[in-house]
Amino acid sequence: MTTEYLSLGEDAYWQNTGRYTKLANPQESFGDDADPEIVERYNDVHARYFPLDERDDDDTPVALVVSWPAGTRLPLHAHDCDILFVVVRGSFYVPGRVLRPGDICYATKHEFYGPMLVGPDGATAIEIFGAARGVGIEYQMPNDEVLSWDAFSDETRPSDVGYEGIAELEAAVGADQARAG
Repeated sequence: MTTEYLSLGEDAYWQNTGRYTKLANPQESFGDDADPEIVERYNDVHARYFPLDERDDDDTPVALVVSWPAGTRLPLHAHDCDILFVVVRGSFYVPGRVLRPGDICYATKHEFYGPMLVGPDGATAIEIFGAARGVGIEYQMPNDEVLSWDAFSDETRPSDVGYEGIAELEAAVGADQARAG
């Protein structure tokens, strides 16, 4: 591995390599049949994956730095590994609270969390995956079935599941903005 020193303002900061390149491209990740509104929102998301071992296999831990624009919706989901989600900038509305810089979400393997709504100033977070295979997403379907998306396969990511509860989070953002006036 080569030491890298990167700043958020540099183009190289957001340049993914290898099998992570597809994941940072919403059109490629979601596919042609995806909800255009979801793909459009994700076009403004910047994501950089940092495998934490030169092997970069499915068991390699991965750090993900992501910057989302205001109003981005993240579905109720889980991963095939433990994750630690650390808010660095902005805010995330989650059921029952608002996460701000320094706040975390810790979820164990296959534990669902979310949905999440990015606050009015956008947000940046670091998400640490215990294993690269966990970069894929598990979705809780309305019938309690679990739909898994393997991020490193040729299958496309679902764009229309896991958003139940987002309307309540959008109402919370509106109420907070009205109070701030």
